[in-house]
Amino acid sequence: SGATMETKRAADPLFTPEAFPARVADYTAGQDAALGLISPIFAELSGLPPLIIQAGTHELLLDDAIRLARQAAIADVEVTLDITPGVPHVFQAYYPILDEAAAALDRAGQFLSAHLSGPQTTGRSAQLSEIQGVARLKFHKGKAEEFKRLPAQVMDIARAKDTGTLQYEIYLNDDESECVVYERYRDSEAVIEHATHVGHLMEAIFATGSASSELLGDPSAELTAMTAGSGVPLFRPFLSLSSSAV
Repeated sequence: SGATMETKRAADPLFTPEAFPARVADYTAGQDAALGLISPIFAELSGLPPLIIQAGTHELLLDDAIRLARQAAIADVEVTLDITPGVPHVFQAYYPILDEAAAALDRAGQFLSAHLSGPQTTGRSAQLSEIQGVARLKFHKGKAEEFKRLPAQVMDIARAKDTGTLQYEIYLNDDESECVVYERYRDSEAVIEHATHVGHLMEAIFATGSASSELLGDPSAELTAMTAGSGVPLFRPFLSLSSSAV
């Protein structure tokens, strides 16, 4: 809709103005293209979380990206407009062969990590919403392979359903007789959500070995009540040093 629909016509190898009507019809499915849920340029942006908007200078939609960033700023939304020179629409899809695409995805990942992790503070009174869990499992004889299959299912479920699981990692020792599981969650609600999604697998996982675990963070009253009597010790925040503070 901006001037770059014409001025970037020769530069964008993927899109042409003539191709847009068919794509718009596919996308809108008969709805008004000016609806805010379809075209964010027409939406009420106030209250949105921080945004990152990426575009290339050889893109027909460059003006629209700039316009969206401007409107987000006017709506008091924190916005990062990330323009990469010399690349076309959806250039990020070519990250295996295009250095600029890989760099753009790295910047987007850093943006998400910074905002999902939240601010880090120091001091005994720090109130951190992020919850971490550490578990150690020593396998019963012949149970290691059975265990390996179960966390794979947990990860598949977490990818498909969880909205606040930040990390889920498993480390095996050299002879694969025991493992350490490390988990990070956005907040207490994310822990509860994850437990709801994968709770049916926990009995089978714990049947493969003897386990010990710790919960790290400042859990909500609901999560504290859920873990009470479980034997899982809680360690609350005392000191923290983030990379941004180094």
